[in-house]
This record gives sequence, C-alpha cells and structure tokens, in this order.
Amino acid sequence: MANHSDAVDSTTAADREELYRQPEPEQKRSHIQALPLEIILTIFTLVVSRDHASVIILAQVFQGCCKLVVSAPNLWSTLSLSQANPQAKAMLWRPRNQGLLRALHIRDNSKEIRAALVTFSDIALDSLRFLSVTGKDMLYGTLCLLLPQLTPSVISNLRSVDLRVTDIGWSTVWSSVTSELQLRSLVTEHVPLAWFTLGDHSTKLRHLAYKRALDVQALPVLLLRRLSLPSLRFIKLHHWYPNVVGLMIQALIDIEAVARLVSIAIVHDESSYIYRVNTKLVSELLHNATLLAHLELSGIANAREVVDAITQDALCPNLATLHLSRCPDVTDKPLIALVKARNNTVPSTATSSDVVDSPAPMAKLHTLVVNSCSKVFDDGQIWLGKHVPHVARHLERTGNQTGAEEELLGEDLPWTSFTGIPLDNVPTNSR
Repeated sequence: MANHSDAVDSTTAADREELYRQPEPEQKRSHIQALPLEIILTIFTLVVSRDHASVIILAQVFQGCCKLVVSAPNLWSTLSLSQANPQAKAMLWRPRNQGLLRALHIRDNSKEIRAALVTFSDIALDSLRFLSVTGKDMLYGTLCLLLPQLTPSVISNLRSVDLRVTDIGWSTVWSSVTSELQLRSLVTEHVPLAWFTLGDHSTKLRHLAYKRALDVQALPVLLLRRLSLPSLRFIKLHHWYPNVVGLMIQALIDIEAVARLVSIAIVHDESSYIYRVNTKLVSELLHNATLLAHLELSGIANAREVVDAITQDALCPNLATLHLSRCPDVTDKPLIALVKARNNTVPSTATSSDVVDSPAPMAKLHTLVVNSCSKVFDDGQIWLGKHVPHVARHLERTGNQTGAEEELLGEDLPWTSFTGIPLDNVPTNSR
C-alpha cells in the first residue's frame, strides 16, 4: 500500500500537525483527533485508494480534518475525468495534488474533458503510474498535445495501462520505447499491440487482457518468435473468433510462460452469437498450464468438451475456480463428474508403493460459477453445492477497484480482485 510519506511537500509534517490540532471553538473534541497524525493519514490513504472522490467527504469531517486533507497531496493523486463537471474537478485537484499525479482516468473525449486536461499541461508526470483511457474517441495524438509531458520516459514508467479506444494511433504508444517497461498490468480493447516490443521490454508484465481479433495471417510469424513474458500470470482474451484462441495463446507466449499462468479467461462478448473453440488446441494449452488456478469460459458453444477434457485427461491439477458463462451445452453431468474426479483421494488402505505410482492429486474445486447455463438444473446445483464450497450463478468482485489499481498502490496483483480465489487456495510457488 502506498506509504503516507509520499505526501511530503512544502508543507512540513510539523505544519500539518499544528493545523490538525488547532482547537475548534464551541465543539466537542472528536475521538479521531486523539489518534496520531500518521495513523490518520494511513486511514485516509486507505479510504481514498478505494474511492478517490471520497477525499471530498473526508475533508468535511471537521475543521482540523479539512486542513489536514488539503495539505496532503497524495490524497489528491488520483484524478478521474468524466462528464460530471470535469473542468471544476480539475481546478479543484490541480493546486491540491501539487504535481503528484499517480493515476489518471479519462472517461470521455468531450470538449469539457479536453479543457480539463489542459489544466495539467505544464505539470511533470514523472509520478504517473496508472493511465486509463476509456473515452473511445480520444486520439493518442490529441492526448499528447493536451499533455505534452506524457513523454516516452513517463510511458516506460507506467505500472498499469487500460486502453479502450478505437484510434489505431494508440498502437504506437510503445513504438519509441527502448528501455525496460515497468508495466505490470495491460488491458486493451480494439488497440493492436506491438507484440515484439512488449515481449522485448515487458519482463514485469503480470496481467494481460486483450480484446481484438488477432490477424490470423500473423500467427505463423508469432509462432517463430514466441514471447517469453516471464512474469505473466493472468491472461484474459476477448475474441471474436474463439476457435483460434488456443492457437492465439500458443502463438503469443512460449510453453514455459504457459506453465506459469495461474488464470486464463476465454471470453466471447457478442451475446447474439455463440462460437466453438478448438477443443484440441485448448486441451493442449491446459495440459501445459500446470499451475492454473482459475479458468473462465464465456460465450463458448462447446465448453462441455473442454470440461470433459479436464476431467478425462486430469488437466490443470491446481484448478480452484471454474467460471462458465453463457455456455449452452454445459449440463449437470460433466460438472458432477469433474467434482467427483477432483474429490477422489488415495484410499487410506493404499500401500506406500501405491501412493508413489498414483498420479499427482488434483486440487478440489473451491468455486464454481454457472451463469446463464440453462441446462444446469436445480437438482444438479444442489448436489454441486454440497461438494463445492462456493457455487453461484454470478461471481462478485471484491472491492471497488481493479487489480491494476491495487498494484498502483504498491501491492502485488490481488487474487481476490481478478480471480475470486482466496489466497489459501493458490499454489505457493505461483504467487
């Protein structure tokens, strides 16, 4: 978690202490005022990390608290610009963060938001670690003009990037980067990626979510030079043509990288159509993913074939969470068979030689999600509920922020944010 020492600025700690301790006439002393200043700042930092706009509420608790909040720039280090009064918000944030801008969210490409960004045009962005652009019409060239301090050096130091834009110009974001990227999390939608640049300079990338139809003609080229990505643990592919998704992953990353993955999500978003995956390719992928703890299949017409392959071929021995959504062929039977196969253990009467010769034990499923799978009936769900600790129609996220924002605060990408898997169910050698 970010340390409150990041808030050091022209206002000294002694000055803040004096402002905070000033008595309030005709008011009873608040219990919170009895706490040490360091604890107050730590609490406030935790609150703001969950919802950056809560800094406004914190400033209104009492008079001394207002002075404290205004004098702590790290509490104003996250700026999110949407259609809700972006210019007024930028004017409020600018003097208070004192150039300490760590996270920038751009939600639209309106005239008001562009004017708000100009407010920060002369601020150095050396402390920027999280960049999110979800205003689909925002051009990369336009943003560079509005924020001239968004230099290749700043981009290289970003820990997390979330791009959901339509401008192809965003594909050049890393084209001028020659040094090692500090990137831990990358989410892209519609943006073609410079794969080899990422592969050469992204040794710290842990979380990759990619939504774009990979050019099938590019697969042979990628197969000749797979990416190592030694730190990659989470991959989520939103794909228009899931039938090539197994080949897509195998084309992008080498077998050793697949073996290090702990979460794979194959998602087809278009609700009007359901596509098939190539079961053989996906099975080969899962065969190599020996540390995989979380698997999600969404909008897949033949997901049952994948579930059957996991059961029959004893794939993914560390699988703890299986998330199935809009998979019309999934029924109670293959899910029950999977749970039974995972729950079977070596009998207590077995000899030591039997144990040695037996296959590696399978991890029991901890969470099973079946969302909009119409052939999973109540009776089957009741049985599954008795043998799987958590069975649900929906898997709710914990907290209000993305794994990328957690990393921004100096923490490792939390399992509960991206996968819903408690830490106790994660293989220790994969953390």
